[in-house]
Amino acid sequence: MPSNKIIQLLLILLTISACSSKELYDAGKQNRQSYCREYVGPEYEQCLKEINNKSYEDYQRERQQVINDKTN
Repeated sequence: MPSNKIIQLLLILLTISACSSKELYDAGKQNRQSYCREYVGPEYEQCLKEINNKSYEDYQRERQQVINDKTN
């Protein structure tokens, strides 16, 4: 039924739009942390350090700067 698929798609879109930018940033960070688990020893520590190097607030400032640069 096409109407079922449309309803499912709308529910998915509503769920996605309900996520805040910070939640999406944190989810991406967790995903990258999972990737780091492929490493051991110093490589693992370096991978985690690179991930935890930037706070969400720093990310937002950099993102806003890029947006402002593109609009000017």
